Amino acid sequence: MRRDPRNWKYKRTFKFKNKVENLEPSMSHLCYSNFGLVVEKDTFLNYNQLFTVYRLLKKKFKKSCYLKFNISCILPYTKKPVSARMGKGKGAWKGFNVFVRKGTIILELGNVDLINVILVFKACSKRLPVKTRLVKLKN
Repeated sequence: MRRDPRNWKYKRTFKFKNKVENLEPSMSHLCYSNFGLVVEKDTFLNYNQLFTVYRLLKKKFKKSCYLKFNISCILPYTKKPVSARMGKGKGAWKGFNVFVRKGTIILELGNVDLINVILVFKACSKRLPVKTRLVKLKN
């Protein structure tokens, strides 16, 4: 997982509305593997939350599974220090976020059995600030 986006120009995000609209339907169904983690509400997720889930999955499955994140953090967010007074600009960059819509599959997992996936995805949903559910590929 990358901590910040690859293509970063002039310290601003570039919104490609046409491309995003074309990509959204493919994020609502499984493309790469058998199991997925789906978001139940619109929310912002930051890099630390996604990396915590990534570490948990790597610790549990080691190299035996196929893991694919369908989202990446591309929106910068800023924050002023607590001791700063009002005014004097927006503040320094704190990190990067991603906006996730309801029904989007955050990650996909393959080459594992159902019992382990259920247990691990419950642990992953506890570490995320939004309600999630498990999706299985129909055979």
